Amino acid sequence: MLVSPGGNRADVAAAVRLCGQLETITAGSYLFKLNPVAIWGSAARGLTVDTILDRLDCHAATPVPAQVAALISRHHARYGVIWIERSDGEPARLRSSDPSVLARSGLGDCPELRDRDIPQIKQQLASEGWPVVDRYERQDDDELAISWRPGVELRPYQIEAVSAHLQAGNGLVLLPCGAGKTMVGVGVAVDVRTRTLILAPSREIADQWERTLVETTTVNPEDVSVAVGDRKPTPITITTYHSASTGRVGSSLAASSWGLVIYDEVQSLPANVFRAVSAFSAVRRLGLSATLVREDGREAEIFAMVGPVVYDVPWVELERDGWIAPAQCHEVRIPEAPGTRQRQLFKHAVIERILSLHEGKPALIVGSRIQWLESVARRFDVPVLTGKDDPATREETFEAFRTGRISRLAVSRIGSVGLDLPTAELMIQVDGNFGSRQEEAQRLGRLLRPGDGQPVHFYSLVSLGTREPKYARRRQRFLVNQGYEYEILDAADLPRVARAGVQSRDDFGE
Repeated sequence: MLVSPGGNRADVAAAVRLCGQLETITAGSYLFKLNPVAIWGSAARGLTVDTILDRLDCHAATPVPAQVAALISRHHARYGVIWIERSDGEPARLRSSDPSVLARSGLGDCPELRDRDIPQIKQQLASEGWPVVDRYERQDDDELAISWRPGVELRPYQIEAVSAHLQAGNGLVLLPCGAGKTMVGVGVAVDVRTRTLILAPSREIADQWERTLVETTTVNPEDVSVAVGDRKPTPITITTYHSASTGRVGSSLAASSWGLVIYDEVQSLPANVFRAVSAFSAVRRLGLSATLVREDGREAEIFAMVGPVVYDVPWVELERDGWIAPAQCHEVRIPEAPGTRQRQLFKHAVIERILSLHEGKPALIVGSRIQWLESVARRFDVPVLTGKDDPATREETFEAFRTGRISRLAVSRIGSVGLDLPTAELMIQVDGNFGSRQEEAQRLGRLLRPGDGQPVHFYSLVSLGTREPKYARRRQRFLVNQGYEYEILDAADLPRVARAGVQSRDDFGE
């Protein structure tokens, strides 16, 4: 479809997102692919086929092709044909307005569902082109007393995201790191005022949810808890995916009825050890993510488990509007070295040059290989946090970084997802997790909390003569598709570090 000249780019992209999924942004041009899940998301929000086509026509230089209109209509018509019917105290039942669909899928003779079978059945039907809608009639208990504290306001796009989810009932909200996905989740909880379960990828992030709820809303702190041990669920219960999937905590949560379940970093959900939590009884489900990608390709399962994407904004759009920090990405290529020890020395030299170039900027040095990180920490006399540290030590050190008591910190993969470190302005990635697009984007996300409008800098160190260049290209793909560009730098071209007026003599084979 050709877009008419002179149209507002954001308005055009918003119209196309009603039926398509963003594939890439190149030189300011957006490439979308017609996608059934996007169409189901529009249907979930109550948008008709005519509405979708009218919005496309508003921006099209030529009429929407008949075959495209037919595909949109066909996929739209499938939303709501199959649903799971639940009510308190009764087993879940699979229903359809067209029983022949279930018969062709081999599901016509099993209307009653066991909770553990629901994720698999949803995924099977979605893969056959039939989304499954949750319809849960719940006799709600007393309305939860919760509202915003005076002075707390959502940003315009956060308000749009909350509204889109409330219209749909179930679905995914995709926003960049630093854009305030937690506030969207709290906004939904404030509006629905019901028993809420929040699933987070780590205890640190669970604690962040608890603090945000208590600090921004009027909810009674005693009604909010992070579930551990034998403690009974509270009206708002927060826990980790791991805890919810195992032991007494998991059993207690599974036996409870929830008005709302929020899946933070929802890309974690398809993991075999976590997927059972997608079947917890809930009137509404909300998935939150910045990076809906998985290297095993199972992100498509998320749509079946939680619902379609109901709100999505490209990263560069929020950067352009000042809601997240402008970022400059750099790939620093380090010359071949005869062995591991020499590669480490080369990387130390590069880190020194980068830190000198950005003197005074709060800096995170991140990596996946603990041994390499520890060598960097020793060389530059900075604290290092890994999974071996206890939660109290990690939180104390993170808080020291947030408050400026320390300005440099080395962090392993524990810092890749969801942690709130708003003061960071510089990140040096010593190594990545092979070709993980999600990790690359999540690491950049630690820098994107809006600050003074000055650009933040993300440096990825890549050793030539190894597999790192290949992995780096794959890791960068998600961010490139979001519109970011990587500046390619040779290590030798970085400014040398001056010590007492004498240039350093690190040897990169010059």
